[in-house]
Amino acid sequence: MSYNGTVYCSYCGNKGHNKRSCESRKTFIEANPDSYQARMVKESGPRKCSYCRCSDHTRRTCAVLKADRTILVTKLATQRAKALEKMVECGVGIGALLETKHCYYDSFKAIAMVVSIPWSNVNAPDAIKLRFQFMKDGLQRGATFSLGDDDELDDFGYDPLVVVSPLSARDVHAGAPSAWLNGSLYDEEIYFPKGEARRGWMIDG
Repeated sequence: MSYNGTVYCSYCGNKGHNKRSCESRKTFIEANPDSYQARMVKESGPRKCSYCRCSDHTRRTCAVLKADRTILVTKLATQRAKALEKMVECGVGIGALLETKHCYYDSFKAIAMVVSIPWSNVNAPDAIKLRFQFMKDGLQRGATFSLGDDDELDDFGYDPLVVVSPLSARDVHAGAPSAWLNGSLYDEEIYFPKGEARRGWMIDG
């Protein structure tokens, strides 16, 4: 490929295609089955899907990947509905006031306001990631908080969620994006990173 993005064939030198799809090369191989070019094709074998590792298609047309995306969206929608219920119970959302540690490594606590929620990474019904700003000095930081019981904190490393000025149920619902609720908002690279094989444990579990 040239610097301006135009594809040039390394076999015939013409532009608009690559060596794999070169008609001149295909014609040569058909006429010369014992040639070096023919041996290269035989040794390389058929292209395989980088996701399911089957050889009859590519990732772009992979039916397994398409099905897994549908499964993931359904699972995320179910988990996030439960998470939203707990968020309503706690009154947590953008604008809520928390009492939490001022820094990661000290015990000093202060009042902070939730300023944003990375929705695409809020996938579990027992935890929520928040970014907040302390009222006293304007310092911002983020943390993952438990939406469950306090005895779960040691197992997962979540901070306890202490909401001192909760939002109404209406405000919590209004702040949740519809794409997050229906499961279609997620980080593609976490579940389906390009070039990597199927992560069955994330979809089937």
